[in-house]
Amino acid sequence: MNRIAILAAFLALGACAKTRSVEPLIVTKEVKVPVIIPCIDPKDVPPRPVYSDATREIAMNIFDKTRLAEAGIDERQARETRLEALIDGCVKQQPGS
Repeated sequence: MNRIAILAAFLALGACAKTRSVEPLIVTKEVKVPVIIPCIDPKDVPPRPVYSDATREIAMNIFDKTRLAEAGIDERQARETRLEALIDGCVKQQPGS
């Protein structure tokens, strides 16, 4: 019986013992990561137009459809030119270029 009482006392004292917690090691490092920075202001981007060839109707004759298709091509080329100018300006502004 004595042995059981002594064993119980050791177990009770062992349960009350405070364990040392290991503090995490915090190390601050500087990591250089490229970050995308927008160089075009959203108000500078031209709005998406409604192209004239988008309004084609089935009942139109082939000549009117061809004229509208050519006008749509011209409008798309004009928009493409404006967008390329914006992109070229953005690329030339990048630091380190």
